[in-house]
Amino acid sequence: MPAFDCKPVEMFSAGKGGVGHYSEDRVVLGEGILGIIDGSRNSDGLTPPQFAKLLDQCASWIASHEAQELAIDFFAELTVLVSKLKAELGAFDRRSSGAFVGCFFVPARGEVWRVGDCVFAIDGKVEKHTSLVEFISSNYRACIVSSLENKRQEMFDYAVGKHSDDLLEKFLQSQTHFMNHEISRFGFGAVNGEHIPDKFVEVFPVPESAKDIIIASDGYSELGAKLAETEAIRQQQLAADPFCIDTLMGPKGQKPGNESFDDRSFLRLRIMGLSTDF
Repeated sequence: MPAFDCKPVEMFSAGKGGVGHYSEDRVVLGEGILGIIDGSRNSDGLTPPQFAKLLDQCASWIASHEAQELAIDFFAELTVLVSKLKAELGAFDRRSSGAFVGCFFVPARGEVWRVGDCVFAIDGKVEKHTSLVEFISSNYRACIVSSLENKRQEMFDYAVGKHSDDLLEKFLQSQTHFMNHEISRFGFGAVNGEHIPDKFVEVFPVPESAKDIIIASDGYSELGAKLAETEAIRQQQLAADPFCIDTLMGPKGQKPGNESFDDRSFLRLRIMGLSTDF
């Protein structure tokens, strides 16, 4: 198990409305662990300020963590923290009170750890993950919106307008049932304060020859070699598919006034070589 020295060379994070706007992404820069968490607040759960506070506290805890244990033990500790923080906020229903996913590089172990749908790349080799339930919801939304192509105003309303939140509301509410559901084929992993089955904790060994690692939230559907290239790809895709029903197919589109369809975060790490400190 090789240990690495690395340094951040590019970092960016923005909300749907742009830099400085409310966002449920956090970039984590610790000495022992570096990566991104991508939150999803349930409208029936914590308020935006409460959820933002929870994400900030979790990001701070992760950044201060040495992360030399196994990935499953790290996420178990993080789960205990989230459960405690939610209880302090009066949120005792772990599933309906929001969750987050995360992807991290752990230099001491020479591994990338992931729960959920963040994307990462090692020297250009991209590793994506989309849960079955999100694949189905995205295709369902694309089908409904596309069927209205001859009714332009109605198509707009359901894609990004006044009916866009209602289109998938019941589906997304039921989606929480499958969070950390070990048996169902619709199950997916997330950090919400309840046990994360081992099957949802992914561990990827980093080759000793690695030079660059990129970690991003799913606000980027494709990764370039650098931030500028990744942003250019996103802008080209949005220009061609602002409703996000084709190449950017997903559970939401780019609403008027927003800069993108989702919060987005990007972190590029330069591997300096194998560490002599471990």
